[in-house]
Amino acid sequence: MNDGKTASASARPHVQTRGERTELVGTLSLCYYDLLAALRPVLGDENTMAGLSEGLNKFLSNLSIHLVGAKKERADYFSCAAWERLERGMTDGLVYEHLVPKKEYIHAPCEQAALTGAFQDGTPFTQDAVVALLDRYLWIAVITKEEDAKLTAAGLGRKMPADWDGKDILARYKAVGIELVEDKSK
Repeated sequence: MNDGKTASASARPHVQTRGERTELVGTLSLCYYDLLAALRPVLGDENTMAGLSEGLNKFLSNLSIHLVGAKKERADYFSCAAWERLERGMTDGLVYEHLVPKKEYIHAPCEQAALTGAFQDGTPFTQDAVVALLDRYLWIAVITKEEDAKLTAAGLGRKMPADWDGKDILARYKAVGIELVEDKSK
């Protein structure tokens, strides 16, 4: 029985291969696009959106966990401290974190594009456009609770640095001195 403090014998850090990531992003994009397209008639309704907000916020994360099967042991990046804990079979004190805050950079643009038919830059709301956005911004890291507290203390718990270039997905972590690795065993 896993008490949440130790990982199962097979639970070790696993960085997704490019092929695994491409397949996952493709499936997530298709499902998310279809969901938003189906919701288009109600996306502008304040009451309906108030009721749906939590489900929409968790949709990509829950679907990803459903498809991948694990949470804290599978990610695109790990902090060195998180990697070491997982290598020892420990999952306590770890946080599953989106490198780029999904609410501002994924959910809001996609919901607005589904409602209006296009993203802010004029790109039509299509599955391919959703794939491109998710591939650009939907990256996951596993960090420690202490490192998560550093992000929060710096005002970066749920936002990118003010001088963010829109490209460096590791910017929040670099700003507070958290080193993320794709695979520490290499």
